[in-house]
This record gives sequence, structure tokens and C-alpha cells, in this order.
Amino acid sequence: MNGRKEFEKLLKVIQPNDTLIFDSVSRFSRNADEGCELYEKLFNDRVNLIFLHESYINTDIYRKALDNQIKIHLQTGDTATDTFVNAIIEALNKYTIELAKAQIRKAFEQAEKEVKDLQRNIKG
Repeated sequence: MNGRKEFEKLLKVIQPNDTLIFDSVSRFSRNADEGCELYEKLFNDRVNLIFLHESYINTDIYRKALDNQIKIHLQTGDTATDTFVNAIIEALNKYTIELAKAQIRKAFEQAEKEVKDLQRNIKG
């Protein structure tokens, strides 16, 4: 976040349930790794993030993916069946979360690429 003093000030005072709205992911962060890390931190701090051009990664969408996990734990009495089915359910839940995280990362990687391309074009 080097050189973004006002944004850094904002990050120090933001509270749970506050909402930050960005035109696009590139206005949030120009570095994919930093962006993903900050996104996760703010998400865990219960800060709402809204991206007007990439609404598919708004924190409410990510939160719904977490909330919509399969919450069944099979207990039929057949240990082999229960273990097998519960492992499948757990794998599906992990897949859903990893898919959501991959979409977030892809958005930040695309923003980083666009910034680098713009900087390269300006330098000529």
C-alpha cells in the first residue's frame, strides 16, 4: 500500500460492518498478492467490500459461499458409508471455498496486469 496515505488512514479507522465501495478492484490494490491478503483480512474483520465493476467478488457473495456450505453430517451407523459420504461433503465444501478464492485472486491478478500494461504503454 506504499504511497496511499489516505487509504492507509482509512484502514486504521474502519470498523466491522463498515462498507467500502470501489469502482474496480484496481482501485483497491494494484498488486494481486497484497490485494488478496487485504481482502481476506477485511473480510475476516467483517468489513463489507463492494466492487462496482467486479461485483462477483463483493464480500457478500463470498460470505454467501461460506454460508451455503452443506451442513449435513451423515450418521447412519455404517462407518464406511458415513466416512465416505462425509468426506465427499467436506470436499465439496472445500471446493466451493477454493473456487470463490480463485475468483477473487483472478480479479486481483487481472487488475495487476492492467496496471502493468498501462504503465508499460505510458513509458512507451
